[in-house]
Amino acid sequence: MNGKGLDELIPKRWVAIIVGAAVACVAAMTAVSTLAGCTTAVNTRVDIPMSRAAVGVIDTSSTEDISRIVFYDENLGELGELPFQKGGMGDGWADACVWNDALYVAPQGIDKFEPGPTDEVLEVSLRDAAVRPFALGEDHARLDCVAANDRYLFACSSAAGGPLVRYDKQTGEVKELPLPEGMVTKLLWADRSLFVFGTDDGAASDADAQADVAPASSWVLQLDENLNTEREYDLSSYGSEVRRAVACDGVLYAVCSAGAAGANESGAGRAQAGNIVLMDTNTGEVAPYPQPVADALAMAVHDGRLYIVRQDMVAPTGAAVLSVGDLDGGNLESYELEHLADQMAIRGDRLYLADAGARMLYGYDLAALSGGQAAVPAASTEFAAPDGTHTYITNLFPAGA
Repeated sequence: MNGKGLDELIPKRWVAIIVGAAVACVAAMTAVSTLAGCTTAVNTRVDIPMSRAAVGVIDTSSTEDISRIVFYDENLGELGELPFQKGGMGDGWADACVWNDALYVAPQGIDKFEPGPTDEVLEVSLRDAAVRPFALGEDHARLDCVAANDRYLFACSSAAGGPLVRYDKQTGEVKELPLPEGMVTKLLWADRSLFVFGTDDGAASDADAQADVAPASSWVLQLDENLNTEREYDLSSYGSEVRRAVACDGVLYAVCSAGAAGANESGAGRAQAGNIVLMDTNTGEVAPYPQPVADALAMAVHDGRLYIVRQDMVAPTGAAVLSVGDLDGGNLESYELEHLADQMAIRGDRLYLADAGARMLYGYDLAALSGGQAAVPAASTEFAAPDGTHTYITNLFPAGA
């Protein structure tokens, strides 16, 4: 399994809590057993009622090897937490990877930009909170972009020069694919394809030598399961970086979170920050979302509607805006919120938002969003940091059986 031992994954401060439950499991294990063989004992002790879970939150530290995933019910009542002895878990600028009732996350450790053995991707079951670690090999360190389907994990580091790795969850076989120059910002498995989003902030050309923003290219590779290229997309005229994207019925909706290539101080040539771009995965056509949605940050698709959280991340003041429109851009309505928000998840008939800076969670009834009136949360809760630690929220994601 290439897994990690229980003592490597669970923080020492929690070891005493789970020792009693772990003893029974250890007695039945062989010397080469992995964490996956003992997750029942750990989770029996933690006792998280996942059948009631609506969302989960990843809370992590960049100064200590400590993280946790906290689960909440539909009214944001806390159900329990899953602790890890891993730092740098999740990416606050990107959506969490959830596939087939499982969360996939790659802890980067506390020295994110230093070489190290963090070649690991964790699979967390959203049915019973069981943890299954996969080690992709010491040559694949600092993984921070992850996607998954039923059989494979896909992962890479956003650091320039690293390959894309495909890991077979059944056999442990690893396959690599060299990537174009630049930085990968997101991986997404959708519509039977793997989408690799990347950017290359190259040197300015002579014509743009005086530009305040150097030209950049923004590219997307569409690969099949065997890592063969099916199509390439150029998003350079819309923006230089994509970290959030969702798929629905053969269309990808991507947030281009930086200015377009060749822009200068006056804004000439710059795509509006947070512009949403539509990519037709059948025809290869690329087009902007028909309605103006400046400062788009997080998105979700639900019941034929596109939900967009909009917030100026450079100077966040006041409150965020929730915009809701048809997938083709029609019937767009915007709702002023009472708070900032930078994370979104939809579960059942509720929309959940997180304000990571204020460590607050909010829940909204979708049926109550009507007519573009101010949105009032149906539930909210403070996400308190553990005593004596400095942690931060990286991801909010839908959870539960």
